[in-house]
Amino acid sequence: MRRSARVVTPLALSASVSEKVRSASGAPTARRRRSRTLGGSTRGLVVKSHLVVLLCAQALVWSQDSTARDEELPWVFNAPRAEGYTIDLEAIDPAPGTPLVRGATVTFKVTLSYELEIAPHGVIILVFQDEKNRGVSGDRPQTMSEVTEGKGSVTLTDTVVVPAKAKELRLFIPLMPDGIATTTGEVTLRYPIVKSEN
Repeated sequence: MRRSARVVTPLALSASVSEKVRSASGAPTARRRRSRTLGGSTRGLVVKSHLVVLLCAQALVWSQDSTARDEELPWVFNAPRAEGYTIDLEAIDPAPGTPLVRGATVTFKVTLSYELEIAPHGVIILVFQDEKNRGVSGDRPQTMSEVTEGKGSVTLTDTVVVPAKAKELRLFIPLMPDGIATTTGEVTLRYPIVKSEN
């Protein structure tokens, strides 16, 4: 595990979080995509990756109805699977759905299993955002782990300050194979944010 100058940022989507979950379960939904800038080897590069993240779309106005649907989403799930690479959650602390207090400093420890067949090399990255598609890590390098072709597991640890003006913290964990212009299948974890401990 190491910190990287690589910056992963979300691309606004034309589908809501609810639609993405329905897609993962096989129900019809709008076409989604995400892409990243490629430049040969991923080592030492600053790559702005447009992930298929389960967030609000560009120019999408979140209605009360869509907000209600999002509140019914599972606390952890995968985006639609890709061919040639997969990533799955094995363990996480704190558990998804655990209320996080505004302004608190929280350490996340996550163990993931992966399978990579489509490329000889890739990276797994921890991407923290709020419910409005805003990064919460500031300019701090993102935590990542480089992986090679085959099967394996990785454990990543990162510490973030819970945003004071957000309702939810979301952690997206993609596996990004080298040379792939569009990626999917990322693990998504959701945490509600509260004003204070009960």
